[in-house]
Amino acid sequence: MDEQDWLAGFQRRVDEMRAKSQVLQEKITHAEGTAEAAQGLVAVTVAPNGALKNLRIDDRALRLPGGGRQLTALLMEAYGKAQRQVSKDVAAALEPIAGGTEMMRVVERFLPVPDEPPPPPPPPPAAPPRPPQGRPAPPPSPPAPPRRRPDDDGEELNPW
Repeated sequence: MDEQDWLAGFQRRVDEMRAKSQVLQEKITHAEGTAEAAQGLVAVTVAPNGALKNLRIDDRALRLPGGGRQLTALLMEAYGKAQRQVSKDVAAALEPIAGGTEMMRVVERFLPVPDEPPPPPPPPPAAPPRPPQGRPAPPPSPPAPPRRRPDDDGEELNPW
């Protein structure tokens, strides 16, 4: 192989890498992950860096029996799904350039792992106990007066 052939081959590889880099940049720039929870009561969209881009809460979600705790759990569930989706998309975009390299292995180590299903929301607080039906209970008896000691005949109070 002469110098001109080597230079032409090198230039082709540089041009291919430049084209792949432009495609990668476009894919990452436009990547986003959107996910829902609770049959669409909440939806979250995140950017490739995990930043929140959009949040949608259906009015019905505001009346969930678990209140704010359940709504928070649903938002976190949707956020986790969206983050995993965009992370996978970015890794897939990187594959043509970095597939099989140490850089790709590092990226894959940092991909979010699927979460376990979220625990069910806590039960609502128990209702306060109901007062008993019928006659009210009598008030407690007053405490009994202290007992006199046998040697207490009251004479020490009599100065005479």
